[in-house]
Amino acid sequence: MREKQQNQQGFTLLEILVVMIIIGVLVAMGINSYLSAQIKSRDGARKSDLRQITEGLEMYYNDKSEYPASTVDGQIESGGVIFEWGESFYDPDNINTIYMSELPTSPGGGSYFYQSDGTYYYLFALLENPNDPAILADGYDSTACGDTECNFVLSSPNVEDPTN
Repeated sequence: MREKQQNQQGFTLLEILVVMIIIGVLVAMGINSYLSAQIKSRDGARKSDLRQITEGLEMYYNDKSEYPASTVDGQIESGGVIFEWGESFYDPDNINTIYMSELPTSPGGGSYFYQSDGTYYYLFALLENPNDPAILADGYDSTACGDTECNFVLSSPNVEDPTN
């Protein structure tokens, strides 16, 4: 009788394996949800950054009656000054006029790209979430993004369809 009680006081190997498999599945689901939330958060920040840049560009346009030009590598240039991402965007003729205290940089790496001839502009970014409804249709080719693929664009108000 004593031997029978000792055998019933623990878990079997099969029970332990089943519990470990269940825990593993729950952890995998949690990690997947966490990573998906991070991607969506970074994409939301990218969209917000580009909207803030458009506000700065529109203030510039109100002062100068044109948009700043773009450089070959997709940066903003005005009055001979090239504004790097992460730096201040100001009026080169009056440094006290600041349009953005800091041009944002893309979260999680990557870059933003700016394209303008002075009468219009496009702002480009690469969104990570392939299911985001704001992603441009397949086949859209952006030459402004250089070697990087872009799939999201905002444009000046005088451009009807940024995907054309």
